[in-house]
Amino acid sequence: MTSYEPGALALAVARAGSGLSFAVEELPPRAARSVALASSLGAPVVPVLEVAAVVHQHARDLAWAVDRAAAEDVFVWLDMEDHTTTDATLDAFEAETRTHDGGVGVCVQANLQRTADDIDRLAPLPGKVRLVKGAYDEPADIAYTRKDRVDAAYRELLTTMFQQFDGGIAVGSHDPAMVELARDLHDEFGTDFEIQMLMGVREDAQYELAETDDVWQYVPYGSKWLSYLYRRVAERRENLRFALRAIVN
Repeated sequence: MTSYEPGALALAVARAGSGLSFAVEELPPRAARSVALASSLGAPVVPVLEVAAVVHQHARDLAWAVDRAAAEDVFVWLDMEDHTTTDATLDAFEAETRTHDGGVGVCVQANLQRTADDIDRLAPLPGKVRLVKGAYDEPADIAYTRKDRVDAAYRELLTTMFQQFDGGIAVGSHDPAMVELARDLHDEFGTDFEIQMLMGVREDAQYELAETDDVWQYVPYGSKWLSYLYRRVAERRENLRFALRAIVN
């Protein structure tokens, strides 16, 4: 999809059957989808709706999209961009997840110093929360800039989530150490979780993990894929290697 018109979204959701995934950054949106890697390979995929960087002026459009998705039994993820979008996105998530009693998820970033407080805010709400390390070059006064400090923050936040959440935890990381930590925390606290990874990044590992864990793959598609690729490379240079590998394959 290259436009965010109600008719276009309704048609896309209907054609998708079990769901559709795309991301809305600004109007018109970039496109993306999330595809489940079932525990046994070859099982049906389960798409979801993915919405990115909610801003206040798009609240009405978001509400319409979530309503339409809910009518088709499609789960909606609100992605996160840089720190300037955090408050608007969390406010939108809280409003929509309360309205729809779950059925909506939101992404938070471990590199932002505020995220511990955000986790406390999100813990009692229905829906799901995806924890990622964060790829944006944020100001040092509001974010952790060293890799070891970001890793430590991720571990601390993930532990808090397993302690405080009833479920709905999404581990958005390709780091084997973080995935193993999630498994250990699940064994300790019994909290359900899923793993989310990007297409083209550690794909062999994704299929291996899908044998025993709930694994989801984020797959960019649509006419704005080049813009999406450019943004991901701008965020983190090593993403270029992953992207080129995915294109060649």
